[in-house]
Amino acid sequence: MTQNNRTIRKVTAAELQTILSTLSLASVWPQNVKDFIAANPAVSSKLKDKPSVKNIQHQMIAIFAENLGIGFTREDIVLIGNKLGRTKGDHIQWANKIEQSGLVLDKTDGGAGGKGYGFCELTFTDRYLTTHHDLTTDDGRAASEKRLRLLFKDMSEGKFEKGHKDPRKPLTDDNCVMQPYLINRPYRNRYIFDDNGLPSVPNPIEFVKDPSSYYEDEEDLRFIYEGLKARFEGATVVPADGTPVDTIEVDED
Repeated sequence: MTQNNRTIRKVTAAELQTILSTLSLASVWPQNVKDFIAANPAVSSKLKDKPSVKNIQHQMIAIFAENLGIGFTREDIVLIGNKLGRTKGDHIQWANKIEQSGLVLDKTDGGAGGKGYGFCELTFTDRYLTTHHDLTTDDGRAASEKRLRLLFKDMSEGKFEKGHKDPRKPLTDDNCVMQPYLINRPYRNRYIFDDNGLPSVPNPIEFVKDPSSYYEDEEDLRFIYEGLKARFEGATVVPADGTPVDTIEVDED
């Protein structure tokens, strides 16, 4: 794929080996990302002033940004993810979700007919940004509407694919639904879908495998844990105001 007279090419075996042998979790942004954030304040809420060591999208952005013009295949990304300590989850979705941070992800054939992912250069898009807009103002409502119209336009005009309603079950006639690829590919097995092909609830199998990919905040996971513990084991719940309540009784039947 060529963009602005720059070409993205497949990473060589030697380059990949060098990257893997020197790879570590990034705690600061490469200079080109710092410059990108400074030039595009709208992405600052997503990229922050430094990459989170717990955010795999941040880590992939840092790697791609340090290797402009180089494309990585699905297999390469799996190796990179494993090296970073993320051995669970759908590795390729970490790359696919980069655009949610406001960066345009360039894709190539990756060689051997496979898809490749990388940056020709750091380019901004507000298409998928979920930056909060002040909906009490005309400008805020207009900006929010513009973003959603772009997103839904892409979905309606893009390729549709057949997907599982419940990924835990076979793809039978009563367990399939047509979905825009912008829904099917990012979410895949991670969710159970409704009759309209929209994510309904997390797939419990995938959630248990990698809960941090659903909730990055440990406090959220702790809240879920405490709620489930109360449901299945019985626990004394004390609300935030300190008022004690009775122990939750669990139905043993």
